[in-house]
Amino acid sequence: AVGGSNGKTTTKEIIAAVLAHKFKVLKTEDNLNNHIGVPLTLFRLDESYQIAVVEIGTNHFNELKYLCKILEPDYGILTNIGREHLEFFKTIKGVAKAEGELFDWLKDFDRTGIINMDDEHIAAKGKGLKKKLTYGFKGRVHVKGKFLGLDGSAMPTFEVTYKNETTKIKLKVPGEHSVANALAAAAIGFQFGLSGKQIKKGLEGFISYNKRMEVLHVNGITI
Repeated sequence: AVGGSNGKTTTKEIIAAVLAHKFKVLKTEDNLNNHIGVPLTLFRLDESYQIAVVEIGTNHFNELKYLCKILEPDYGILTNIGREHLEFFKTIKGVAKAEGELFDWLKDFDRTGIINMDDEHIAAKGKGLKKKLTYGFKGRVHVKGKFLGLDGSAMPTFEVTYKNETTKIKLKVPGEHSVANALAAAAIGFQFGLSGKQIKKGLEGFISYNKRMEVLHVNGITI
């Protein structure tokens, strides 16, 4: 299950692209991530698939709790906690509580959390999980990222280190924030036994998802 305030759809797509180098993967279409979209995804799930990457979204309390009952995820990741849907959640602590319902479910059913330790709210929510894989750019984590810079087209290069193996990766998705999404996908790749080489191939082959950070060149104008 892929939740969080920002980057859910792109991260879901990148995760699926990485895992596809080892497994047959079902993924959520577009961003159909609510009480209608999640069942629609599950109706497409049959025995030919080895992994399903399902996006889940919320704008009310108890919504993720309800979606988890439908989905029963074995693994869960929250991309980040930001100022979303404050008309219902009021504060960022409210957002953290609502998004954290995913980790609450994982904890109650002894499932595995993939934890972004750079986000203090996610790190706090992940403390109660017995089964976890941590990632981030700071501190002690299982999967460590290092941002190296942007080229002239704003395409980023970064390094990812796991179990003393470091892999250098250049993305085709613009922006420094794209590295955070890619590092999340790399962490999940390692969780499912992919090699650094397989993860590099998946990440470097990924291009911007439709209507997400697209860069177009029209009549000499960059849009």
